[in-house]
Amino acid sequence: MNTKEKLLGLKLSKKTVTIEGLTVIVKEMNAAEGTKYEQSLYEISNGKVRYNLENARTTLIALTCYDEEDNLLFEPRDIEQVKLLPNRIAAELFSVASELNNLTSGGSVDIEGAKKN
Repeated sequence: MNTKEKLLGLKLSKKTVTIEGLTVIVKEMNAAEGTKYEQSLYEISNGKVRYNLENARTTLIALTCYDEEDNLLFEPRDIEQVKLLPNRIAAELFSVASELNNLTSGGSVDIEGAKKN
């Protein structure tokens, strides 16, 4: 097996999280999902980039949380409902998803780094 085949054969990381008796599988995004997430963080208008972090946490949670049968828990239309999660739960899911997807800088999303790029 050559390097390309080995690289393409790598599996996505995942972590099982138990929150108040519920099991949630938080998964690493693939490259396409990562791009979709990154695109959700900014808007381009009149040639200017504006960062829109309003739904950053809830979007990441929606894209990375699965049930035990490997079904995505949330759909894009569920973002408003995800916003209603207790903050302690949203913060834990977001923290795990950020870590798995290499979006962290000292345990939090690197907003300043994102603004520089």
